[in-house]
Order: sequence, then C-alpha cells, then structure tokens
Amino acid sequence: MKMVVRFNFLRNLFIVLIASFFLSGCANIAVDDFGSYWEKSGTDHQLIGWWKDPDDKEEYKIRVINRASTLHADIIDRSGLEDPKGSMRIRNLKLGAYHIMMVKTQDKGDRWKPFSIVRYKLDGKRLYTYSLNAKSMKKFVAKNYPAEKGIIASCEGKCANKDSTHIPHLNANIYKILSSIPDTRKYWKLDKQSLLKIR
Repeated sequence: MKMVVRFNFLRNLFIVLIASFFLSGCANIAVDDFGSYWEKSGTDHQLIGWWKDPDDKEEYKIRVINRASTLHADIIDRSGLEDPKGSMRIRNLKLGAYHIMMVKTQDKGDRWKPFSIVRYKLDGKRLYTYSLNAKSMKKFVAKNYPAEKGIIASCEGKCANKDSTHIPHLNANIYKILSSIPDTRKYWKLDKQSLLKIR
C-alpha cells in the first residue's frame, strides 16, 4: 500500500515538474490553448536524460527523450516499466529572460491537450521550477495592463491549489505580460525541491 501511495505521489509530482512542482498535482499556471506558441517553440536539449527525486526511496525515475522536436517524458519504475498515465509532451520557450516548459498531457480519450506552462532553471545537474504568486500577479496586471482579461488569478474548476493562474489562450499580449513580471520573490517563488539528473 505504501508503495502504491508513493507511486501515485510521484506521478503527481512528475505532472507538476512539468507543471509546477509539488502543488498536489495541480498546475500553477494552467493553460487551455497554447495558440501559435507550441509550433514556435523548440526543445531544451539539457533536459534530455534521466532524472529522479533525490528523496524518493522507491527509485522511480523520469526519462526524457527527444522525438520530432518534442520532448517525451515518462515515469519509469524500478523494474524498468513505463507508467502509461505518467507521460508528458514538452516544448520549450523563452519568455523574455525566463525559460519556460510548455506541457501537454493526455485526456481520457488519449488526446494530447495543453496543460500548463512552467518556469524553470537548470543549476548543474539540478532542475528547479518556480511558482507564480497569483495575488501579486493580479495586482501587477491591474496596475500595468488594466484592460487585459486573458490572465486570471484563480483556477476555479481547473486546479485544486488556490494560488494558481489560469490562461485560457496564450497570445502575444499574455506573452508580453508574463515576460514583464519582475524577477523577484514577490512574484516568483523558487521551489525548494528539485530533480537530479543521474545520466
């Protein structure tokens, strides 16, 4: 039972790596439609390889490979088996000075759909993500972009975590707003936990 719970936790953790680490399986910045940015984006080859949670004693790993200019990321258990429900498709985008993962997951019909965008950084063999403070973001947008209604400081019906942001459609205006949010702890929180690249 404990192993099953741990596996489900890691699956959720993985979804949120790639969609904002450790927020109980919920994207910190949920996106319904990437617009033209999925096609415009590329791949960060530094993400290719094998990753693990250093605190995971059950030895589950995350394998990231490049196929047709899209990163395929999967959870692999200790026996080398792949979790069919723990799969992601990732492309990478520069958002001003920020490095972003654009993440797709499968719906119940096995169709790939936009899930989230995640700000991340690589520090040696460590991969860290950032959480966007939705309340601070809302005040920033209201002050600097008062007419903009396409970035919502809540995720009702989308996320369990209250401090989440919802973007129905990623367009040039939203891109500009996100890239202009100051790089300070008031807005962006660096998550303490990380993934370790093991090969």
